[in-house]
Amino acid sequence: MNARAYEHDFSEIIKEVDFLNSNGCREVFTGETIGFAYKQSVFQKLSGIIISAVVHLEKKNKKLIKEKMKYFLNERKIKKQFRFPSCGSVFRNDYEKNLIAGRIIESCHLKGCRLGGAEVYREHANFIINTGKATARDIYDLIAHVKKTVYEQTGAALAEEVRYIGEF
Repeated sequence: MNARAYEHDFSEIIKEVDFLNSNGCREVFTGETIGFAYKQSVFQKLSGIIISAVVHLEKKNKKLIKEKMKYFLNERKIKKQFRFPSCGSVFRNDYEKNLIAGRIIESCHLKGCRLGGAEVYREHANFIINTGKATARDIYDLIAHVKKTVYEQTGAALAEEVRYIGEF
């Protein structure tokens, strides 16, 4: 994964990754061999675990860092992103086409749509929250419903950021 938030992503600071593949062999990945793209990297296609990573961090003014941290935490509080369990953003944004998943979902009036214990979050349409007793199936089916509805109403084909484990 290439974690992303507030206009920045992990690829900006990662320099090297030490990886143990499923055959027990260590591999070292650097820069281009990591294959970073929008919320993506080579590790999503490989079987194994990341053992360590070398990152490049810049020394900056502590006061400015604290102010920025406070700002980002406040932004998340305003959006109420931590009120219910969720995996964060469910669908990818397509910045080249200016398609922002949350806006598209909202335009289809899907905020608050519920299946079982899973709900399209009223505060952020690209989040699916667990209201208390959601099953994996509830979440999977709600994602499918959102994709289908958005496609039928707008012609936009949403692509998931989430990865599924197991069969549904």
